[in-house]
Amino acid sequence: MENNGLLVLILGGDISFSEYENLETAFANQEIHPGDLKNAVEIYINRLLDPIRKEFEADSKLKSLANKAYPQKQSNLTLYILAKYT
Repeated sequence: MENNGLLVLILGGDISFSEYENLETAFANQEIHPGDLKNAVEIYINRLLDPIRKEFEADSKLKSLANKAYPQKQSNLTLYILAKYT
């Protein structure tokens, strides 16, 4: 499998597109099932994001920045328990 293009796994075989327009046409003609396209896009998005994720995990400054930007939310159940018993 090459590192460029989009590979769509379909029952009975693989289809590879090197140009977006060809993928769009195949999808519009219902040659690709929406679930197959979704799964393939998920794989490729994760491949693009994995190096970025690794950088954030390895760098304490980036990890701290991410925690400040996206703080952990408490669940409503936790808030209810705290409100009821304090």
